[in-house]
Amino acid sequence: MESCVKPESRNIVGTCRRKRKLKDEEQGESSSMAESSSMDEECEITGTQSKEDSTKRKSFLRSSLSKEWVSTSTTEEDNEDSDKSYSSKWQCVDLENINIFYCDEPQPLEELMKTVKEDVLKKYPDTPDFGETVRKFTKLTKENLLVSLDLDYYRKYRPQPKSGKVWIENFLLMDIKSNIEKAKEADRDLDRDLFGRKWLSAVEMFLLKTALLVKRILYPHEDEESIKEAKEVIHVKRKTRKKPGKDKKLYERCEPAETLYQKLFVTFGQLFFLDDSEVDKRTFVAGNKIVNSTPDLAYCTSARVLEPGTESLQKTMLIVFEVKVKQTKIVTSNHLEELVDSGVLGQVGSELFAEVFYSFVAPNSLGIMCMETKLIFVYLKTEEEHIISILDCKIPFKTEGKIHFTKPFDMLKAEDRAEVSEFLYWLGCFQNEHRQNTFRTT
Repeated sequence: MESCVKPESRNIVGTCRRKRKLKDEEQGESSSMAESSSMDEECEITGTQSKEDSTKRKSFLRSSLSKEWVSTSTTEEDNEDSDKSYSSKWQCVDLENINIFYCDEPQPLEELMKTVKEDVLKKYPDTPDFGETVRKFTKLTKENLLVSLDLDYYRKYRPQPKSGKVWIENFLLMDIKSNIEKAKEADRDLDRDLFGRKWLSAVEMFLLKTALLVKRILYPHEDEESIKEAKEVIHVKRKTRKKPGKDKKLYERCEPAETLYQKLFVTFGQLFFLDDSEVDKRTFVAGNKIVNSTPDLAYCTSARVLEPGTESLQKTMLIVFEVKVKQTKIVTSNHLEELVDSGVLGQVGSELFAEVFYSFVAPNSLGIMCMETKLIFVYLKTEEEHIISILDCKIPFKTEGKIHFTKPFDMLKAEDRAEVSEFLYWLGCFQNEHRQNTFRTT
C-alpha cells in the first residue's frame, strides 16, 4: 500500500542556501567570520519574510477540533536539487481536516453489505437478483471448505527438529486432502455454467496456497525470499539500534514474504469468482497537497472498450490494502485504533478517498484492510458535494464523510469464511454479470 502527500511549500533553509551562494560569488575569499555574521542576518530576514508569506497563504484544511485553518504539510527544499522533494505520510488528522472520519464502532457485516447493495442498485437498477446463486455457493463453501488454521500454532513449532514439523504438517495435509475430496464430490452435482466450472479449481488452488503458506512458516529459512527480507530487517535494526542487544535467531526473524499473503488473497477472491485487475496509481490535488495513492490489489468491472467515450472505462469495485503485522496492536476494545496505528488509518482513508473518482458506487468506495490472513471491510460513504468542496477548497465544509468498518475476519478460519461468503459471492456475481454485458452487442 503506497500513499503519500507531497507538499508544495517553500523551505526557508533553501532560500538561505541560495543567498549564501550569491554571497560567495560576490565576496570571494572574504573573512569567514564576517560572512557568517552577514549570512545570519540574511537568514533571519528571509525567515521573517517567509513566515509572513506563509501566514498569508492560509491552508484550506480545517481542524475538526479547533475549527481553525491549519496546514499539516511538511517542507521541501527549493534549491538546486528541488526535484528531490520530501514527502510525508497521510495521517488521520489529514482526513479529519477534510471532514472525513472513521465510525466509532465496527459495523456488523450484514449492515455494511446491505448499505453497499443499496448504493449499487441505485446506480445500476437493472442488476439481476443473484440470490439463488449466492445462496447455493455459500452453502457449498460452508459444507465443504472446512479447514481452519491458526498460523501462530505453526509458528511455535519452528524450533522443533524437522521430524517433529513433518509430523505436524501431515495432519494439516490430511485435512486439506479431505476437503479437496469433499469438494470433488460436491462438484459432480454442479451445473456446468460459468460459476459451476470455476468453483472446484478455485477451492483446490486456495487450499494449495494455504498449504504453501504453512510450509513457509514451518521452514522459513528454506525460502530465499523470506531469508532476504529477514536479513534486511536485521541490518536496519543493527544500524539504528541505540543499545546493544542479542539478535534473535534467523528462524525467529524469518516470516513468509508479503507477496505470499497477497497471492493467497488473490486465490481467496477467486473462491468467490472475483478476478483482480491491473492496479492504477491515483494522483489528485487537495488544496496545497498532491496525493498519490496505489492500492495493493484492485477488483474492477470490465471496461466497455467497444463503446465510445470515457464513461466506458472500467470502474473499481473493491481495493485491498496490505497492512504489516508490526503496525497492528493488541486488541482491548472494538475501536479500530486498537487494531492499527494512526498512520495506517490515514493511508487507508486516503486510498479510499482517491478511489471515489473511479468507484462503481461513486462518491463512495469499498475496500479491504488485509493483515496477513485477517480482513477488515472498510467503506467510505460521502456525498458528491463534499468531494467537490474538498477539491475546490470551499470551506467551511457543510458535509462530512464517514468510513464504516467491520470486525476482523480470518480467511483461514471456516467460521469467518462462512460469514463473509454471502457478501463476496454477491460482488463476484456482479463483476461477472458486468463482464458478460460488456461483450453483448444486442
